[in-house]
Amino acid sequence: MKNTIIFIVATILLASCAKSPQDYNATFSGKIINLSDEVLSDSSITVIVECPILNKDRLIRYYASINADGTFSVEIPLITDVLGRVFTPYNVLGVLLKPGEEVVVEITKQTGDSINKKTIKGAILTDEEELEMSRLDNIMAENMMEGVNREELPSDATPYDIVANEVRRAKKDISCIKESTVLSDWIKEDWYNIKLLWYCNSFIINELEPHLFDKSIYFFLKELNLNSPSAFNTGLYSEFLQVLLNDKILAIPSIGDTPIETWIAEVKPILADLVGFEEGAFYDCLAANAYTNQMVDKLEPLSDIQKDNIKAYFKNPHYATLLFDFSDKTEKSLDVVSITPPDVPTEELMNAIVEKYKGNVVFIDFWATWCGPCLNAMAASQSLKESLKDEDITFVYIADYSSIESVWRKQVVEVEGGEHYYLNPKDRQYIYNALGASGFPFYVIYDKEGNLIHKFTGYPGNDVVKKVIEGLL
Repeated sequence: MKNTIIFIVATILLASCAKSPQDYNATFSGKIINLSDEVLSDSSITVIVECPILNKDRLIRYYASINADGTFSVEIPLITDVLGRVFTPYNVLGVLLKPGEEVVVEITKQTGDSINKKTIKGAILTDEEELEMSRLDNIMAENMMEGVNREELPSDATPYDIVANEVRRAKKDISCIKESTVLSDWIKEDWYNIKLLWYCNSFIINELEPHLFDKSIYFFLKELNLNSPSAFNTGLYSEFLQVLLNDKILAIPSIGDTPIETWIAEVKPILADLVGFEEGAFYDCLAANAYTNQMVDKLEPLSDIQKDNIKAYFKNPHYATLLFDFSDKTEKSLDVVSITPPDVPTEELMNAIVEKYKGNVVFIDFWATWCGPCLNAMAASQSLKESLKDEDITFVYIADYSSIESVWRKQVVEVEGGEHYYLNPKDRQYIYNALGASGFPFYVIYDKEGNLIHKFTGYPGNDVVKKVIEGLL
C-alpha cells in the first residue's frame, strides 16, 4: 500500500512538471491608446521572428487583430530566446521574447507623428537604443569598408593565418557594441554574437572557402558562441549550420532514419573540439538542420521513422511542429508546377506573358523568397485579392534564380490565387532592365489591352493598389 501511494505521488509530481506546448510560447500583448477608427479598421499586429532551423524559410510571422478598445495579444511559439520585430500601425518595436514569458507594452499615439511607448512587463528596445544601434551600424560598416582593423600579412601567410587575422579584425570592428554605454546587456550579447557570425560567414566561409582545406581550418568556430541562445537569434545561424553539414572535409553523416541521440553521438567526435563543447542546444539545432538540409537539398519530405525520432527526442514540441510543417510544404511543393515562360526571344518575353491574360487587368509581383518586405506585402495583399476575386484581374508572381528553387516551391504553396513564373538569369536581367526595376519587391500593372500603366518599387498599400486596379476594370 505504501509503495502504491509513493508511486501515485511520484506520477502526479512528474505530470505536474511536464511542460505543455504553451510553456514554450512567448506572449506579446498590450494596448494602443488613441487609435483612430480608420486605422483600427485596417490594422493588425505583426510579430516577425527568425528561426534557427529553417534555413531560407527562416522568417516566421505571427498576427494578432487589434480589438475595439486597442488591446491585442499574440502567442509566439519559440525554440529559444529571440529578438522579435513587432510591426504596429504606428511604429516598429524590437522586443526580447522568451519561452514562457510575457511582454506587455502600451503605445500612445500623440499629436502629429509623436509616438510614446511604455514597457509594462518584459524588455523592448528603447528609442535611445534604436538610435545607438543605427550609430554603431554606421561605425561598423565604415570599419569594414575601410579595413581599418585588417592587419597586413606576409606573402607566405597560410590559410590559417588569414582566418585568424579575419577573426581578430571582426572582433575589433564590432568591439563598439560591447563598449556602448547605451545598450542593455541583453542586446549587447545578442547583437555582438549575430555580427560576429555574419562577419565569419561573409569573410571566411564565402571568401576563403574553408572546405578546400582540412577540418582544423574551422578552429575559429570556438569564437562564435554557437551554444548561446543569442547566436540562435538569426536565420543566418541555420545557414551557417548548413555549411557545416554539407562540408565534405568535415564529412558529417546524413541523419537519415538514425535516432537523433545516435546521430549526435556520431557527430560529436567531428565537431566537439572545433566548437569547444560536447553538450548543449547547438547539437539539437544541428540535428534539426540536418532534417531541413534533406528537405531543401533533396526535396525529400520527412519519413515516418524520422517523424517518430523527432517526437521522441525534442522536449520542446515546437521543433516537431516547425519541421513537420516544413515537411508538408516540401511534399506539396513537389506538385507545384510553375507556368513555363513562353518560348519566345528574351526581349519579347514580358509582352508574351501579359498577352496570355489579355482582357484582364494584370498585376505582376516581382519577388524573392529571401525578401522580407516581399513576403510581408504578399500577406497584406491577401485581403485585396479576396475583395477582387470576382473581377477581371489576374495576379502574376515572378521569381528568379536568386531564390533557391526548392524554397520557392514551398513558399508559393502558401500564396492563394495567382500564377507563378521562375526566370533564368538572362530573362530576369533583361526584364528588370527593360522595366527599370531597382530592387525587390517591384510591381507593374497592365490594363486589359496589355498596356503598362503603373510601376511601384515597394508595396504602396492595399488602398493605393485597389484604386489603380478599379480604375482599369
